[in-house]
Amino acid sequence: MRKLIASKINEFIKSIPQLAQEYGFAIFFYTLWILNLWLSHQSFKLTNFKGRIISAATLSQLDVSGRITTTVISLVLVVLVGLAVSLIFSFFQRFLSSATRTVIKASSFVGLFSFFFYLFIPQDPPFFFLFAILSIHLLSILSEFLSRRWPVLQYLNAHTYMSWLFIISFSGAAFISDNSKIFNLLGFSHPPHDTIFIFIICTIIAFVGSLFWELIIPKKYRQKTSDGQLSTLLLSTAPLAFASFLPFFSKEAYLVANHHGINLVSPTAISTVGVIAIFFCSAVLFWISRFWKPSAAKLLHFVYFPMLIVSLGTLLWYTPLVPVPTDMFEPANSGLMIQQFFEFGKIPIIESFNAHVFSDAIWGFIYAGLNGYSATGWSHYDFLQSVFEMLVIYFFIKGITKNAYISLGTILLVPQLGILFPALYTISLLVLGLFIYALRTQKLSSYVMLASALPLAILFRIDIGTSSIIAIIAAVILALSASLPLSIQWKKLVKIFAVIFIFASSLFMALLAIRETPIIPWLRDFSHILNSNQAFAYPALWNNRIDGYSIWHYFITPFVLVTSICALIIYSRLRRLTVSRVVLLSYFFLAAFTLINMALRGTVRHNLFENTTMELSTFATLLFGGLVFFMLEKKGVYVQFSGFMIATTFIIYQFNLIPSNPKTPILLKNTGIMSDAVAHLKQLPAVKPEQGRIERGIIPENIANSNFNEFANFINNQMKDKETFFDFSNSPMLYVYTHKETPFFTNHLMLMHDDYLQESALRRLKKYEIPVLVFAYTVPYNLDSVPFQIRYYKLAEYFYQNYHPYAIINSREIWIRNDWQPKNSSPKKELLGSKKLLSDVGSNSIAHNPNETLFQANGKDPFIYQLISDKKGLELQKQSYYYLYAEGESQLGGIMQLFYALDGSEFKEENSSTLMANSGQNYLYFPVTPKKEAAKLDDLRLDFVENDLFDLKTMQLIQSSDPIIGTIEDSVLPQNFQINYLPYIWGKYDSKIMENLPVLRKAEGFLQNRPNKEQTNVSFLSASGDDSNNAYRYDFPPLTDEEKKYGTYVVVDLQSFQVSETNNPNIILQYGDNTQTRGTVQFTAVNDGQQHKYVIRISAQYAWKDYQNTWLSLQNNSPIQFKINALNIIQAD
Repeated sequence: MRKLIASKINEFIKSIPQLAQEYGFAIFFYTLWILNLWLSHQSFKLTNFKGRIISAATLSQLDVSGRITTTVISLVLVVLVGLAVSLIFSFFQRFLSSATRTVIKASSFVGLFSFFFYLFIPQDPPFFFLFAILSIHLLSILSEFLSRRWPVLQYLNAHTYMSWLFIISFSGAAFISDNSKIFNLLGFSHPPHDTIFIFIICTIIAFVGSLFWELIIPKKYRQKTSDGQLSTLLLSTAPLAFASFLPFFSKEAYLVANHHGINLVSPTAISTVGVIAIFFCSAVLFWISRFWKPSAAKLLHFVYFPMLIVSLGTLLWYTPLVPVPTDMFEPANSGLMIQQFFEFGKIPIIESFNAHVFSDAIWGFIYAGLNGYSATGWSHYDFLQSVFEMLVIYFFIKGITKNAYISLGTILLVPQLGILFPALYTISLLVLGLFIYALRTQKLSSYVMLASALPLAILFRIDIGTSSIIAIIAAVILALSASLPLSIQWKKLVKIFAVIFIFASSLFMALLAIRETPIIPWLRDFSHILNSNQAFAYPALWNNRIDGYSIWHYFITPFVLVTSICALIIYSRLRRLTVSRVVLLSYFFLAAFTLINMALRGTVRHNLFENTTMELSTFATLLFGGLVFFMLEKKGVYVQFSGFMIATTFIIYQFNLIPSNPKTPILLKNTGIMSDAVAHLKQLPAVKPEQGRIERGIIPENIANSNFNEFANFINNQMKDKETFFDFSNSPMLYVYTHKETPFFTNHLMLMHDDYLQESALRRLKKYEIPVLVFAYTVPYNLDSVPFQIRYYKLAEYFYQNYHPYAIINSREIWIRNDWQPKNSSPKKELLGSKKLLSDVGSNSIAHNPNETLFQANGKDPFIYQLISDKKGLELQKQSYYYLYAEGESQLGGIMQLFYALDGSEFKEENSSTLMANSGQNYLYFPVTPKKEAAKLDDLRLDFVENDLFDLKTMQLIQSSDPIIGTIEDSVLPQNFQINYLPYIWGKYDSKIMENLPVLRKAEGFLQNRPNKEQTNVSFLSASGDDSNNAYRYDFPPLTDEEKKYGTYVVVDLQSFQVSETNNPNIILQYGDNTQTRGTVQFTAVNDGQQHKYVIRISAQYAWKDYQNTWLSLQNNSPIQFKINALNIIQAD
C-alpha cells in the first residue's frame, strides 16, 4: 500500500510541469479566487483584553495576532489549494479533448486577468529604467569593442590590468584631492573635491593606460605578460589601494588623539606618514613576490575591488563633524544605550534595553570607545554600517554570478541597489554566507562561526536574527525537499550550539549576578516586551488605498514567492534545473526570510501605513529578478544578469516602489555608490588643526535653546547627582543632554505597553530618587493617536497621586514630587514695564487692531518692536537676569524669537533667544542674555510664527535676582480623550472588573429626565424624534481622596435599538464641578441591538483627580437610540 501511494505521488510530481504548461492559468485562477473568498470571510475583531494592552489596534477592535495567523495560513493555503486543483486536473486530463483544454486555458486566462483588474489598474511604467538598460548596452558594446578591436589582449589580461590601473589611479587621485596645494600646482584655482570628477579622471587614466602598450611601445618590445608577472605587479602595489583610505584615517587619527589630549601636527602630516608606510609595505611585498605569487585575479577580487568599495563609501559618507539630531525620540535608540553605559555603567540588554538592540548603537559604541563618550555626538561612524553592507552585497553577488566585475558594477552603478538589498537586512546575507561556507568546507571552524553568528545576529537586531534562524531551518527543509545534496554534520553542529549556549548562558547569569538583577523578573520583563504585536500594530496596512503599491506587497509578493518555491522544488526533483546548489539554497533562504518578515513585521507595524516598503518587502524585488535569472540559466551569466536588471527595474517602476516626490532620495540608505555621488556631489571634509578639544557634535544654539537647554540647566541646578527625573513626554534624549540615569529598564517608555510592565516599572521607581516628572506640554504625547495617559494609565495615576504641576520649561510641563521643593523657587523679581499693545507698537507683516490683543501674522518674518517705552533705553545691571514675559494663546504653535538691540546697535542674530510656542495657551519667559557685556538695552523685537494667530494677553519686562522658571498653578494638559472601542473591549473582555470591585457611586432614577415615559429606571439617548433627549446628566457627591486613591472606572450599560454593523456612533462622556466641564471622553458604542458594558478608566485624566467633580453626563448626537441600563462609578483595581 505504501509503495502504491509513493508511486502515485511520484507520478503526480512528474506530471506537474506538464499540468502547469497545460492548465497553469486555470490552476492560478482557482487558487487565487478560493484564497480571496477565504480571506473575505476572515474576521480580525479583537476578542480578548490580555495584559490590558491599550493601543491603536485595541481602540480599533483589531486582533493583530489574528492578522498574523491569517497571513501564515494564507501562505500554506496557496500551496494546498494549488496542489488540490492540480490533482483534480491531473485526474480529468485524460478525458478532456484538445478543444476543451483550449476553452479552459482561454477562459482561465480571461478570468485571471479580470481578477487582477478588480484588484488594481496598472500604471504605465516610467522610462527611467532605460538608464539601467543603457548602462548594460554601453558595457556590452565596450567589452565587445575591446575584445575584437585591440590586439593588446593577445599580450595582456586586459580586464585585470584595466581594473588594477583604475583603482591605483583612483587611490592616488582621492589622496591628492584632499590636499589643495597639489591641485594648485596642477593649475586648478579651486581643488575639485567631487567624487564624480575623480571617477572620470581615473576612468580616462585607465583607458589611456590600456592603450599604452598599443600606441606607445613598439611591437618588437612587447612580450606576452605571464600571470606570475601580473601577480608580482598586483601584490607589490596592493598597499597603494589603501591610499584613498588615508583622508579618513588621517582625520580620525588626529581627532581621536585630540580627544585624548594629544595634539598631533596635522592630518596632512599623518597622511604623509601613511604614504611613506604604504611605499615601504609595497617594497616589502615586492621582495616577498619573489617567493610567493598569489593569483592575480584573487588579489584583484579580494583586495582591490573591496578596497575600492570601502574607499568610495568613506569618501562619500564620512564627515568628521556631525550635526546633533534635533529629534528627542528616535536617536535614543542608540544614544541612550551608549550614554547609560558610559556614564552609569548600565550593561546593554541586561539593564538598558533598546528595541533595536545593537543595530543602531554598535558603531556608536566603537566611536565612544575611541574618542571618549560625549553627549554631543556618537553617530560619526554610522556610515561604516553602509560600507560594511556594501562589502557583504559585493561578495554575495560575486558568489552567485561567479563574476567579480558584475558584482563591482552592481555596487557602483545600479541605482536601485537599496531596494534590492534593504539597509540592515543585508546582515542576513552574512548568516547565509557562513551557512554555505560551512556546507562547503565541513570544517569545525566554519561550524563555530555559523553557530556564533546566529546569536550575534539576534543581538544585532532581534527580528533580523530570529528571521535568519527560521530562514536557515526553512532553507534546509526546502533543499532536502528539492533533493539537493546537503552534507551537514548534525552531531557536530548540535555540540557546537550546546557549547555556545552554555557559554552564553553562563556569561549572562554571571552578569545578572554581578549587577544584582534577579533573573526571573528580568525574564518576565523581557518576554512581555517581546510580546508587543498588539501594542504597536497599525490598524490599517496602508493609507486606505488599493493600488499597485499595496497589491504588490500584500498579494503578488507572497503568492509568487510561495509558487516559485514549489516550482523550484519540483523542477529540482525532476533534475530539470542546472543552477548551482548555492544559488538555489540562497533563493530558498531569501524567500523564506522575506515571507517570515512580512508575516511578523509587515502585518504589524512596519507596513505601507508608514509609507515605507523596505521593512515589509525586504528581498522580494531581488527574488523576482532571481526568477528571470533562473529562466535564462543556459544563456550565460551576462544574459542572465541583463535579464535580472531589466526585470527588477521594470518591477520597481511598474509598482511604484520608490517615493513619488522627486526631492526624496530614490533609495533609503544603501544605494549605488555612483548614484549617490551624482545626487549629492559630496566633498571631502576638512579638519583644521586647533589647540584644545575639538567638539565633533554640532548643536545649533537656537535648537538647543528651544529643545532642552533651559530644562538641562534646571535639572543640573536643582538636582543632586544621584537624583533623576521621569520622562513622560516620550523625549528620552533628555536623559542624554542632562546626563541623568533612566529609572526604567527600557530606553523608551513606549515599550512598557501592558499592565505587568507598568507594575514592574513602578517597582523599579522605588530604587531611584525621582523628584521631577516631565509631561508633554499643551498636547499630550500620542503614540498612534493614543494619549500616553490612557496607554500607560497605571503610571499616570501614580504620578497624579505623588506629583503636581510646577512649571513650563522648554515647551514641556514639569511636575515635581509633593514632598520636594526646588531651590530658589521664588526669585526676587521686579517689574520694569508692561507694554500696552496700542498703535505705538511697530510691526512687520502683522495685522493688529490697537484696541485688541490679537495679532495676525500674515506674511514672512512677522514681528513687533518698539517694546521699550523709554527712548533712552534701559540700563542693564551685571548681576541680574532679564526676561520678556509673554502670555497668550497661539493657534499654530512654533518657534518664536526675541531680538534685543544693545548699546545703539541694530537687532542681530547673536543677540536673540528662541522659545517653542505650542498650539494653545503659552507662558513664555524669553531670556535677555547678551553675548557680550552690554550697558544699555535699547529695544526688543518679538518674532511670531509665520501665519499664526496669537492672542497676546500680557507682555512684561522683568528683572530678577535668579533665573526665572515659568511656574504654573495648574496643569494645562488637555483633558479630552478619543478612545473609540476601548471601553467596549474593556467592558466585554476584562473579567477583573466584572465583580468584587466596590461601587462608589450608582446612578438612580433615570425617570426624572423622561417624565412622559412609563418605564422606570430607564433613560434613552437619541438626537432624533419628537421627544428626543440626546443627553443624560448624573449628579453625585464628590469622591474623597481616599476613594480616588486606587483609580476609578465609570461603567455604562448601553443597548441600541437600530442594528447596523457599520454605523457605530460616538458617545460623549463629560464630567465637571459646579463651575465648568473638566474632562471629556469620546468612545464608540456598538450598534448591534445587544446590551453591552462600557468601561472608562476615568482616573487616567488628571482633571478627575485634581477637581471635586460632582456630575457626569452622557451625550449621543447620532439618530440611533440607546437605552441606558446602568451608570456606576467603581473603584479601580
